[in-house]
Amino acid sequence: MFDEFFTMVNTMKWVKEYSVAIPILDAQHKQLFRMSDQLDSDLKQGLRSEEIEETLVHMGEYATRHFQMEEKYMEEVDYPGIDQQRKIHCQFAKTFQDMYEDFKENGLSQEVVEALRRDLTKWIRDHVIGIDQQFGEYYKKRKGIQE
Repeated sequence: MFDEFFTMVNTMKWVKEYSVAIPILDAQHKQLFRMSDQLDSDLKQGLRSEEIEETLVHMGEYATRHFQMEEKYMEEVDYPGIDQQRKIHCQFAKTFQDMYEDFKENGLSQEVVEALRRDLTKWIRDHVIGIDQQFGEYYKKRKGIQE
């Protein structure tokens, strides 16, 4: 159905360079990568909307818990970028909610599938290998963690 689009999307693979030196956050980041890959697989297999919805709800809840945990660690070390991170987390929550509502209204249209795969995957990847890396470097310095 959407084969051309799926050949353009790469799976999200964890590499040790993505680590922020906080085992629980690294584990959560890995799980977000797995969830994104699972969503991709579910969409490729043509699973029913109900099954896709279940995955999306689980992803949204998991991301919310992850953001709370991440912000807790940021508070612990007085991370100066915490306000920016909170803003970005709120923006993601809004974008994710908009995607979910679009899915609920329009089902698995090509536009919805493309938005889920392109925007969701890109956001997770960019966040983990971008702004979270900045926090990870700060955390390591504050905690005296050697690489």
